[in-house]
Amino acid sequence: EFTVSIDNPKKKALGLEVDNLDPAKLFVFNVKKSSVMDRYNEEQPENKIEAGCFITGVTVADDSKGDGKDSSSRGSQAMEKVLKKNPKQVSFVCKRAQMFRVPLSLPERGGIGVQSPTHPVGNSLLITEVKGNGAVEVWNDANPDQIIETWDRIVAIDGKSGKAAELTKLAKAAQKSANVVITIVRIVS
Repeated sequence: EFTVSIDNPKKKALGLEVDNLDPAKLFVFNVKKSSVMDRYNEEQPENKIEAGCFITGVTVADDSKGDGKDSSSRGSQAMEKVLKKNPKQVSFVCKRAQMFRVPLSLPERGGIGVQSPTHPVGNSLLITEVKGNGAVEVWNDANPDQIIETWDRIVAIDGKSGKAAELTKLAKAAQKSANVVITIVRIVS
């Protein structure tokens, strides 16, 4: 976990593109070139906010009182709303992602066995449910030390990454094969 503080006196766009589908945290899927955040990352390479980071807290300095407004407890959508206002001063609590690959043997029925939002954004598929009778449930039963959980994200299927819509197509195509390898990211706890 690390904290990043940004001074943005001209209230320029921060340049963070985030996925707010997880109710508790934001997932950064892009930092726009030449943005406030991109310049910060160039100056502070040890504490970069980059694609694949999770933002678990956002605090905006309140100019009138000198104290901060923490939107973290109100969830990811509240945090994103604050970011879109391009505050003059903002602090982020960030966590790096842990990535691992999972080889799955697909059953005849049940497929991969995860549910994702119908309108995903960014470059990952958020797992909102692990379904019964799917390959993920079988994996979880056999690998209790590396289970796939709700709020994990699929970032690649058979080594192919891309936008969420492309990952959705890859997941559907994978249902027709006997084996698939999914790449998962989750917040480092």
